[in-house]
Amino acid sequence: MLNLVEEYQSTWQRKIIRDFPEANPQWRKAVLSWLFTAAATIPEKEPIQAIKEVEFQIACRYRIFKNRYGKQSSTEGYHSLLNRLGALLGRYPNLRNRLQKNADERRIVSKLIERLISHLLTKDPYLLQEQQQIALYTQEPSLSHALIFTSIESYLLQRSGSQPRFIGQLANLLRLER
Repeated sequence: MLNLVEEYQSTWQRKIIRDFPEANPQWRKAVLSWLFTAAATIPEKEPIQAIKEVEFQIACRYRIFKNRYGKQSSTEGYHSLLNRLGALLGRYPNLRNRLQKNADERRIVSKLIERLISHLLTKDPYLLQEQQQIALYTQEPSLSHALIFTSIESYLLQRSGSQPRFIGQLANLLRLER
């Protein structure tokens, strides 16, 4: 199985070089290490299904990183994350209609999403672990931010029942704040 992981790492390393040719080797190594933190969770029993799941996770994380955060400043990345999460709410017709009509409600939702991100970064075990891992891979602030923004988005887009985890986390935050 070690050879398989090394083969995947080599494939992803080539993709990173192709997609980010201007990046220095340390930057690319940090991205590769971050991508493969999920590979550490492959169990010895039933590894085939676990490998497929890990491949899917890596591909999703990398697509988000490459398309949204990898080449943005920290400020741009943060605004992209807020916009992306806000757009998720637009999938719900009732909310979309209210938000389109009322600028005050859009600001309230934006502030709520910011509070949710802050809450998750300080309380959610998965995202706390992600932050620790990222700190091991890079000290470069813009890369650290890009990786954590990607981690947050990919985490919140995962399904939890019939809806993205984001909706459930938002509802939980609202209950906590009552």
